[in-house]
Amino acid sequence: QKPINGTSYFRAYYKCSTVRGCPARKFVELALDEPSVLILNYEGEHHHANGAKNLRMMIPSSL
Repeated sequence: QKPINGTSYFRAYYKCSTVRGCPARKFVELALDEPSVLILNYEGEHHHANGAKNLRMMIPSSL
């Protein structure tokens, strides 16, 4: 987690751990104008078969 500049909110970072070196990433943060809304951003693509099916992620309860 890293703080978002100018706010008291954090951004959580997740990376694919199914295959070492996979460039797929996900960023989760609260909307600044509506704190009950989560914003999900994805970057990169899985370069292996069935990657998304095997991913397990936990969102911290502090979000």
